[in-house]
Amino acid sequence: MVGKIKVDIVGSAATVLPRRPCEIDARPGITLRDLLAELAKYGGPGFRGKVYDPATGKMNEYLTVFVNAREARTLAGLATALRAGDVITIMPPMAGGCGNARPRGVVEKGDATDDRRAKI
Repeated sequence: MVGKIKVDIVGSAATVLPRRPCEIDARPGITLRDLLAELAKYGGPGFRGKVYDPATGKMNEYLTVFVNAREARTLAGLATALRAGDVITIMPPMAGGCGNARPRGVVEKGDATDDRRAKI
């Protein structure tokens, strides 16, 4: 019996696949490269554009892929062997900030540089 590999796609890459998380059959010898190629079939050009660099065809450097909570680059990268029960998390970079943040370089009373701050 073939087991499943759970794939959790977060951030902007999740918008190009019909469902999240999803499951892929864990066939013998499947690698992370195979799994991403299978996902690209379902996600089409939108998914491929989020995962692969169109100029080189390699996985985008900014993309982070975890295999059972371990970053794939610390394993065997795209050649990482997968098996039933594995959990893959695909996470594009996330950035943000406070919408009402002060412009850079502006210091106001009470900032860490203010000598009148409370002593703990």
